Amino acid sequence: NIVTTRPDGIVVAATLSDGLNNGIEAAYEAGIPVVTIDNKVTTDKYITHYATDNIAAGGLAAERFVEELKARGVELKGKVGLISAYAGVQVLGDREDGFVNRLKELAPDIQVLEKVYTDNDIPKSLEAAENIYSANKADLLGFFASNNATGDGLTQFVSENNLGDKLVCVTFDSDPAEIEGIRSGAIVATVVQDPYGMGYKGCQTIYEIVTGKKKPEDFEKYYDTGVVVVDKSNVDSPEMQGYIDPFSLKKYE
Repeated sequence: NIVTTRPDGIVVAATLSDGLNNGIEAAYEAGIPVVTIDNKVTTDKYITHYATDNIAAGGLAAERFVEELKARGVELKGKVGLISAYAGVQVLGDREDGFVNRLKELAPDIQVLEKVYTDNDIPKSLEAAENIYSANKADLLGFFASNNATGDGLTQFVSENNLGDKLVCVTFDSDPAEIEGIRSGAIVATVVQDPYGMGYKGCQTIYEIVTGKKKPEDFEKYYDTGVVVVDKSNVDSPEMQGYIDPFSLKKYE
């Protein structure tokens, strides 16, 4: 529908990797530049893509997980629960693979349990955490929850059962529940993306193309917008607030 209005350019964040291919390709055929952000699409008819390197981000989560185990004097041997929102979503799969593979490098004696999918549902994520804990209580070291809904459910489970001192839990994204979990000690850290930066840079790219400042070929096909690791040491620092709450960065009424 937007293509038929003949805009000067389009910035789009796809929910599914192949769900917008027809529209993006229609824009390309009409000479309308498209920039994609966040989830990578499977067509190549766009100018550039701004997103998190989710494999690297998952690796950072594993590094923070191991760092915390060492700080607590816990032997790097045992099990880790992995809670995922959906199967078949590339960004989630990448960050989970990044976590698993980096953990294997850092602590080969730690076993990541089979991931549990929870349909991006907070109560189901809480239930998954409870079931994993009950079945593996003897040697469970902690959890990795790979997005905000799973992180919220995990945070709630750990908080309600006062398990913050017993389990090392790392999440992804920055819902208020996750941030409060860091402050309370239920969650060790959360890996936070830069969605504001993705959108801002996407619009800046279209602006530079339509004003003639740059040509489409001047851009790389992909730019990593980076992540930060938020934990108790920096959760209240001014530098982290724009990542924790991107809405605070809005400059318009």
